[in-house]
Amino acid sequence: MHFVDRHREKIRQSPMSSRLLWACLLLVVLLVLTFGAALFLFASLHNTKKDISRSLQIQFSVFQNDMERYFDQLAVMGVNLSEDMSAEVDKELALRQMSFAQLNDPPRC
Repeated sequence: MHFVDRHREKIRQSPMSSRLLWACLLLVVLLVLTFGAALFLFASLHNTKKDISRSLQIQFSVFQNDMERYFDQLAVMGVNLSEDMSAEVDKELALRQMSFAQLNDPPRC
């Protein structure tokens, strides 16, 4: 405590310019700390923006792969439907004892 009291007494006895110097130094330190905090905040926001962009790219890639897989499955289902319909037509023609070529002829009355 004795050292602190002596320091306070020196500050009181010092001229006004010395007190102003200490106030200015304190202001400069606060400004530097504020500037550093702002830089840190902007850097972390920049990283957040980069992370969000990377996440959206991954989601887009997954969605694109899912859509490609879906269209591949749709094409396979179309081929299967065609084969099933062809088998049904052949079965119906066999039941009526007709050929496929006879389907082009006009109906008989």
